[in-house]
Amino acid sequence: MSDLKIAFENLTFKKAEMTMLRNYYFGEHPLRYSAERLREVFEQSTKFIQNWCAIVIDASLDRLIFKGWDPADKESNEIIDRFYRRNELAVASTRVHRDALITGKSYMLLDVIGDEVVAFHNDSRLVDVVRSADDPREKLFGAKWWEDNRTEDGRKRSRLNLYYPDRIEKYEANGAVSSEKSFHLTDEVENPFSVVPIVEFDIGQSELANIITVQDALNKLFSDMMVVGEFNAFAQRYAVTNADMGKLKSSPMSFFRFPKGGSDEEPTKVGEFSASDLTKFLDAMDKLANFIAVVSRTPKHYFMPTGANISGEALIAMESPLVKKVKSFMDIFSMGWRELAEIVLNYLGEDADNIALVWDNVETSQPLTKAQEMQIYLQMGIPLETILKRAGWTANEIEQMRSDMVESKKATSSLGQEVIEYLKARPPLE
Repeated sequence: MSDLKIAFENLTFKKAEMTMLRNYYFGEHPLRYSAERLREVFEQSTKFIQNWCAIVIDASLDRLIFKGWDPADKESNEIIDRFYRRNELAVASTRVHRDALITGKSYMLLDVIGDEVVAFHNDSRLVDVVRSADDPREKLFGAKWWEDNRTEDGRKRSRLNLYYPDRIEKYEANGAVSSEKSFHLTDEVENPFSVVPIVEFDIGQSELANIITVQDALNKLFSDMMVVGEFNAFAQRYAVTNADMGKLKSSPMSFFRFPKGGSDEEPTKVGEFSASDLTKFLDAMDKLANFIAVVSRTPKHYFMPTGANISGEALIAMESPLVKKVKSFMDIFSMGWRELAEIVLNYLGEDADNIALVWDNVETSQPLTKAQEMQIYLQMGIPLETILKRAGWTANEIEQMRSDMVESKKATSSLGQEVIEYLKARPPLE
């Protein structure tokens, strides 16, 4: 197959599945039924949804805070820090991580505008990277397919770019696209990076892959509970009598009197249908929440209350599976962010070796425990700067600390000198 056909089929195939996964994260869930006839009965009713897919994604996303790079070379460090700020990667990195957690993959595209290298996060449904079957690390080419509504003639066009290490091929199609034959080549430009300018972040599979059916079951239970609550949450009373019930009104001051039934009639009687017990639904929903917590390795207190009197050590133990999962994600994302920095620095002719990545701390902050841990490391003889790097301090923060310490020593020395001079100038005590 041609590269254009491969790109078209890959992007067409992935779009439907990834759209479904994104819908589950954003709370757009279809209501599933065990039998089709139930759909016919309840299709007009309002959907009730508890979106726990978002909880699973956000639990990891909140801990994946990428703070930038720390190259060993000072000039490279300044360049890459400026690149991080100008491209607003503090925000873009969150979108990259969220997209990868939802769909399993995420992409950053590089370009040169003017004399400046820029990076953009792209929707994972629009981008794909084709790799070599012999060496999966080798990128053969990349593709991006999107709809362009901002054309001079006002007509909607589909655009598809193929990115090769040496060139970028630009294709265009008018109207509906039924196959790769709808596209025609409009331009071919040189690729300034000499590599495929797409960085792929691939975590293997979506975080939602194993919990969507459970989410469907939970939504069904929740909807059933709301329907039962509407029709049978209160006790319903009935009366078997020949008396005229039209004039009876229900109020605290009313007294109902029913005539006795005749001998040839069914005797007059009153009764009550008991209300449904909604706690059965809540118990079943709690069990599903527990199942989602176990499968996704999300702490249970994210789904249900566990009490306020939890010690710091107990909290660390409860969050340990989530922390380990996030650290594994961090290792995967680090490869992508390092590749991005290397492409930028190589293009600018700077040193791209020995690039360290800076992440925020993954564990829940325990200030007292952290301070005690750092004090123990100091007593063991580990340098302070090494300890601070492990704690997530950036090179700029450590440099600022050095400067502050020098100024503090100068101030202390100056103050001590003033005290000595003052004491020397004082007349001796008689």
